[in-house]
Amino acid sequence: MNQQLNLGTPLAVTQTNDSRVDAATSRLNELADLPVSEHSLIFEDVHRRLQEALSVSQNP
Repeated sequence: MNQQLNLGTPLAVTQTNDSRVDAATSRLNELADLPVSEHSLIFEDVHRRLQEALSVSQNP
């Protein structure tokens, strides 16, 4: 039996005014349309993007 979790409406992600962070976190809105088995791909991408944004801001 293949069941898909319905997450309902997209997440309310607060804008940070940092385009790199906002682009990364906006990917979280894709979770509602994907099966749970594919969520890790989104989380990994968001994590990578946030790490990159943080490393750039710490090393000007």
